[in-house]
Amino acid sequence: MRGRKEAAVEQRDRSVADLEQASSQVVMLGKECDALRVVGELLRESVKAKVEKLVTTALRSIYGRDDYEFVMEFELQRGQMTATPMLRSTFKGETITVPVSDAHGGGIVNVVAFVLRVVVLVLTRPQLQRVIIADESFRNVSREYLPRVAEFLRSLHDVTGVQVVMVTHQPEMIEAADKVYRVTKDEDGVTKVKEES
Repeated sequence: MRGRKEAAVEQRDRSVADLEQASSQVVMLGKECDALRVVGELLRESVKAKVEKLVTTALRSIYGRDDYEFVMEFELQRGQMTATPMLRSTFKGETITVPVSDAHGGGIVNVVAFVLRVVVLVLTRPQLQRVIIADESFRNVSREYLPRVAEFLRSLHDVTGVQVVMVTHQPEMIEAADKVYRVTKDEDGVTKVKEES
């Protein structure tokens, strides 16, 4: 009987020691998780700042509005981090921030969406070929801004090395292209491709 009691006491002491060690590990893991959260937050803020700067530059250069500022608002919803693209501008001396989807027509949405595609392509690891195939990506941009869009695309290529293959009917975009191919169908429904420049 005495042997069983000593064995039970030893087992209890080992269990208490194991519990204390596990508690210590939980505390340490909690601190490590906190540190990883801080690092993740710093990385997110760094990437966020760069993305916001690039999109803001695009909007300002295309629309000629120094008050335009692109911002990403992050929010935790149902345990998932969500990002909402926002446009901040000034109207009659008041700063207004609205979702990009609600901002001054579809042209701004087109520009923001295109620049974000470029950002994703450039940041993807392992690195992919830097080619974007676009189909009427700027269809909602007012004609008066299309020469600035074309100029921005050229500077974007110079900075990032991204090549854009674009399907478009917009003469302003066609004039800015390095190469132009006209795609047509003949009366038999056969597609014809002709290089124009």
